[in-house]
Amino acid sequence: PQSMNIHFLGTSSAQPSLTRNTSSLCFDVSPKYSWLFDCGEGTQHQILRKKQVKLSKITKIFITHLHLDHCLGLPGLLCTLIGGRSRDLIEKKKYAPIEIYGPKGIRLFVRTSLRISNSMLHEECLVVHELVQPNEEGSCSADTLLPDLEIQGEDIYPDENGVWTLPINDKEIESVKAVNIDHTIDCVGFVIKEATEEVGKILPKLIFPHLERNSDALKEQGIKNPKSLISKIKKGETIELPDGHILSPSTCSEPAIPGRLVVILGDTSNSDKIFDIVDGPVDCLVHEATNAYIAEDEKEDTTEEMINETTRDHGHSTPTMAAEFAKKLNCKLLLLNHFSSRYSGDIEDERAVKVMEIIKNQAANVLGHDNVITAYDLLTVEIPKPITK
Repeated sequence: PQSMNIHFLGTSSAQPSLTRNTSSLCFDVSPKYSWLFDCGEGTQHQILRKKQVKLSKITKIFITHLHLDHCLGLPGLLCTLIGGRSRDLIEKKKYAPIEIYGPKGIRLFVRTSLRISNSMLHEECLVVHELVQPNEEGSCSADTLLPDLEIQGEDIYPDENGVWTLPINDKEIESVKAVNIDHTIDCVGFVIKEATEEVGKILPKLIFPHLERNSDALKEQGIKNPKSLISKIKKGETIELPDGHILSPSTCSEPAIPGRLVVILGDTSNSDKIFDIVDGPVDCLVHEATNAYIAEDEKEDTTEEMINETTRDHGHSTPTMAAEFAKKLNCKLLLLNHFSSRYSGDIEDERAVKVMEIIKNQAANVLGHDNVITAYDLLTVEIPKPITK
């Protein structure tokens, strides 16, 4: 598997602060391209500040819900993203249309924003897919397409368990699925399953003894350097040696490395529907932690349970709630984000660092391990590759 990184562009809830921008993160599917999850106000500016994130590499955008702190930056980003691609390269198929996925209403939001602003973009450069409920239609049909700009996207319907399977068509990714999660408006969580390698790393030590045993016979067949056959095996070929032994990629390689499982959630007070999708340990979970119980900051009669209850009533989570969910998923790495403006993201401020350490420890104590990171703006986290035995 190739390297996978998550770049946090905005880690604030509701509104920006001096140290945190509104919600957005960039997910490097591979070194060649990236996907954007949510696009709050100011996301473009954050991308300019983050050298590892390139606008030209963003191919898909996923919106968890239509609260403006998660999507207000989308129209402007699209104008820059698409407007910066020359018509010549688009016509030569150097760029595929940008695809957007989100709850019902995202198509209407994009069309309305670009239409009333008279945004002039290239032909057929945008596709918006909506996750709709059974017996519903998308927020707007092909009759109101943005002329010469948009290709009509799909109205994606869930299966009998309420699970949406998104049309992704990506060789690096086996599937992207989504379910509703509890918030104050329709909100989804995404589950990304990386494709498992067909064959693991070829091990020459498993091949050499058979080549040496057949060396003379192979040379009689015109193969002067029997070791040259290794390159054919690496390309996926199966070879029968003169003595009848079969060398194939599957018998001459390490075990295939399973694809990583990544869960990225929108705002939520309960995401248990994710269990309808996840069928194994989660390599990385991105979960909000809007509020936390910080004893020295609370009134004397305030308890942790009171903070949890208030946060839940507002459709959000605390670090301990996030960790309880992560533990059920057998999560290997928990990334907390979407913090209240009460919690500064200044990593050079001693007080702010102390508070985030408290938040991390609250989650780690519940989760049962220390692989917890409290995100701050412009932080990059690499998702570890699975280890084969």
